[in-house]
Amino acid sequence: MKKISSLLSPALLLLIVFLFSNPLSAGQEPQPQEPQQAKEQQQGKEQPVLPTPKVRTVTAFINIERERYQIQLAETVKLLHYARTVFESRGYTVQTLRIATQPFPEYTKGLSREETLRFFKNLDGIADQEHLMLAIGPAFLSGDDGDAQADLLAEIIRGTKHIYGTVNVTNTRGVNWSAVSAAARVIKNLSENTPASEGNFRFSAIAEVPPYSPFFPAAYHTGSGHQFAIGLESANTVTAAFQNAPDYPTAKRRTGRSRLGQRFHAKLLIQLEFGETAISSKWSAASRPIALSRRHKPT
Repeated sequence: MKKISSLLSPALLLLIVFLFSNPLSAGQEPQPQEPQQAKEQQQGKEQPVLPTPKVRTVTAFINIERERYQIQLAETVKLLHYARTVFESRGYTVQTLRIATQPFPEYTKGLSREETLRFFKNLDGIADQEHLMLAIGPAFLSGDDGDAQADLLAEIIRGTKHIYGTVNVTNTRGVNWSAVSAAARVIKNLSENTPASEGNFRFSAIAEVPPYSPFFPAAYHTGSGHQFAIGLESANTVTAAFQNAPDYPTAKRRTGRSRLGQRFHAKLLIQLEFGETAISSKWSAASRPIALSRRHKPT
């Protein structure tokens, strides 16, 4: 017994010391590790209040019909003005209202060159009156004779002020070199025949650009129309997220949360507001209704 007690005494002593030195052994629950966000707040590095992004554009997509384009544009303008009112009432700045059509060769088929130019001159007059930007879609995407389409597009842009267009330089096989050459001709034409070459601001050669982008000049659609998308100018939001961030992962996490919040807020407005009136009952959001740009002045 003396031998056992002499062996246990040091062990008991160590156990007592351990119990008093380790609070978890005294019946306390283990505390979870603090997340990075809580650490930032404890260190006085609370996350900044991110500014609201600007709505660079509300873009409506329509299928132009030559026999009733005035009625179509009038209905679309009502929707766009209503959308602006909704967003501005929620604290957003709406910079532009825009309309994008199906590829223009689809609704100018059968017209002579003079009739086509006159038709787009009329469209441009409506756009000017309503303070709109109008994208008429790409050449080389549908119809025949893409070269003639591209050359006609250059003339349309030269003769208007608010119309945008593109040449699609890819196809299912890859680069379409004929379209590349045609796009180069359009650029040269506009650089030589528009004041300060500014016609090229309303033209672009596009590659692998899907439909329903709200940004110009690339905007177009290939569906049934009556859809819309929102383009956000979020450079100010991203700048604020990175300001005073202790490290890159923290800044990245802030921008991620901000982006999700913007998408949810805009989708909520679309779902709750745009479906509540007779003006918007025929319209729906595009499959990807929110587009973000981190440029200070996206087009």
